[in-house]
Amino acid sequence: TLKGEVKLHGEVGRDGEIAFRANILNSGRGLPGSVVLYTQDPHERLYDRSLISGISYVGSAGEHWRIKADMGFSSAWNRYVNTSPLYPEPLDDKYLQRECSLSAVALWKPREGWEVSIAQDIWANTLDSNMEECPLPQRLSSVGAVSARWSSQRLSITSSLSATVMRERVRKGQPAPGRERLSPSVSICWKVLEDRDLRLRASYREGFRVPTFNDLYYARVGNVWLQPETSRQLNLGVGMLQPLDRGQIAVTADLHADKVHNKIVAIPTMFIWRMRNVGEAAMLGGDLSVRYDQRMDACTLHATAAWSYQYAVDVTDPEAKNYRHQIAYAPRNSGSLSLAAETRPLTLSYTLVAVGERYSLAQNLPSYRMEPYLDHSLSLSREFRAGARARILLSAQALNLTGRTYEVIKWYPMPGRNYRFTIKLTY
Repeated sequence: TLKGEVKLHGEVGRDGEIAFRANILNSGRGLPGSVVLYTQDPHERLYDRSLISGISYVGSAGEHWRIKADMGFSSAWNRYVNTSPLYPEPLDDKYLQRECSLSAVALWKPREGWEVSIAQDIWANTLDSNMEECPLPQRLSSVGAVSARWSSQRLSITSSLSATVMRERVRKGQPAPGRERLSPSVSICWKVLEDRDLRLRASYREGFRVPTFNDLYYARVGNVWLQPETSRQLNLGVGMLQPLDRGQIAVTADLHADKVHNKIVAIPTMFIWRMRNVGEAAMLGGDLSVRYDQRMDACTLHATAAWSYQYAVDVTDPEAKNYRHQIAYAPRNSGSLSLAAETRPLTLSYTLVAVGERYSLAQNLPSYRMEPYLDHSLSLSREFRAGARARILLSAQALNLTGRTYEVIKWYPMPGRNYRFTIKLTY
């Protein structure tokens, strides 16, 4: 894998700034293949080449206005090869996606406590492929939004309205239909206590997701009749930041309820994910996180713990066998724990990721159940200067310490215990 990045910054006028960025990626790798009886040799390979670039400007336009403009271009080439003897001829699928984008944001502050913003984004996308069944689509998308925020010392209210318009055409076959949608949102945050920074918040938003080219047109995956996903979400939350002697502790908790129409669900494999709509999905969930930071004479300690619960079920048809069954690959419980100790020369950290049971298909049958798992990792790093401007970071990681071959995707066990060594030079 080869990665490269270039960033350039410059000043324009009294308070303007212009920036250019470019990223390249070139990689080729073998895919492990699924665990199938009497089949031991993997036959799949994946190649990627991509370029992401853009130029942006941030500056003022008068006393009360702030503006930002961005122009970008990206190109992503993928090649998937499968030489399995199950196919009469090897599969050699090639895809090239290009995107041009323009965006602009204007922020107006008419008086103390008031902010109004207007934003507009425009994208043009194309997809080319060597697959005969690919319709070679072209898409033009526009998302505009108007938002306003009022804030006082203890209370802030934010509301917004976004408009999405998408038009698509193809050089052959049937295109996906055009889409239009208005999506409002509103949120309130109230600072209850000053000394402990205790805040209560509530929000309501409507979401809209249009299927991507990958969802619609990739061979053996695409579903040109895939419907856009619409959702309504209500969220209630509380957050607290408690200062300590030479440290702090932060706690956040959220409860949310979602109703999703035509939820887009991916049934995963290694390269090709099969897409489908769930007519109606209902979700109830909660998130809890705690972060603790403490500075000591010899080191600084950081500890973060997070837990998430998600009840996400299919409620499309009461007569269906999977009615009120958990959506495929959505765990009810998941969480993480991170511990780190920083000294002047060294940083030692430990990470635990926990994922509860899931089901690989829509029906929650015992044969589709996937075991819960814990993933432990340990890392040690040191950064030091090399001359006046350069810094070198050395790190060593031990991943999946217990060596358990758990599955994120059914029939594709993850690696056992493995090690990674990194050298990073910053100049």
